[in-house]
Parts: sequence; C-alpha cells; structure tokens
Amino acid sequence: MRNLKELRKAIGKTQAEVAQILGVSQSRVSQIENGNLEAMELETLRAYATALGGHVDITISVGPHSIKVA
Repeated sequence: MRNLKELRKAIGKTQAEVAQILGVSQSRVSQIENGNLEAMELETLRAYATALGGHVDITISVGPHSIKVA
C-alpha cells in the first residue's frame, strides 16, 4: 500500500464510514487521505488509524540509530 486511501479501501471501508466513526465530515477524511497538512495532526492520524482498526507507530531515525517513540 502506498497511501491511506489504499489502506482504507483494502479493509473495505468508505470515507463516509470512517468519517462517522471519527465524528467528522467525509470531506475531512478526504483531506486526511490527500495529505492536507492542516488535517495531518498526530491525534487525527491516530484516530484515523483506530477507526480502521489499526494504530500509529512513530520511529525517530538518526544515521544508523533508530528508536520507536510511540
């Protein structure tokens, strides 16, 4: 998968279904999926992932070192 839209479609959910779970409009879900930076807050991404039944992992990498922080 290359993006959030493909992930959502792969699990069989519509933008409207995800919007209902998140309590936002379908257009807001579209903004999230299209990479609108204002819609890409960490908590928004966490809620989106949860709505799909998943979670968000955050890793910081510096040179050969990396650490999972969330």
